[in-house]
Amino acid sequence: QTTKPFKGFKSRRNIEFKNDDLEDIQNDFSLFIEGTTPRISRGAKVNYKTESNSYSVRAVGPLHQSIEKSLVYAGRYINQIDVEQFSKHAVIGRLVAKDLFKSENPMGKFVIINDVAFKVVGLFYDEGGDNEERIIYIPYTTQQQLLGGTDRIDQIVLTFRPEIGYNGALQLEANVKRYLKRKH
Repeated sequence: QTTKPFKGFKSRRNIEFKNDDLEDIQNDFSLFIEGTTPRISRGAKVNYKTESNSYSVRAVGPLHQSIEKSLVYAGRYINQIDVEQFSKHAVIGRLVAKDLFKSENPMGKFVIINDVAFKVVGLFYDEGGDNEERIIYIPYTTQQQLLGGTDRIDQIVLTFRPEIGYNGALQLEANVKRYLKRKH
């Protein structure tokens, strides 16, 4: 949120990240960043046959898997082709699979996420605990399309190159924040 009025905009307005912010950070900080991914998080009603529950759906890019350390144990994660083609593919957590599919194999089946069918292409577990395994991942471009063709992003998640060390990471954080503040 902004703290001051700027160029006719009021103070206290929310800043919204967009796809070009992600691209600019990747380009301008490439010497210091190992990977970046957008993230759009929404709650969703998810159905499979007669089973139904509410889950967190995270729309992400392929690098999110390594950043979040999601361990795929069947199928695959969201990939670049999914992003480019706005695929309706989903990677579901171990507990989502257990809740909705019981003992049935979810691979290749379709779940309905907020009235839209997504094919299950992967299953993951996460050492972060049960809450992390109640998440569904989909391509961020697909979510943007479903939200009316927007290019907005909720979060930009990044990792730094290990060789810059702890102090370098803190400086990178300050530089990225300053960059985004100036841009917006």
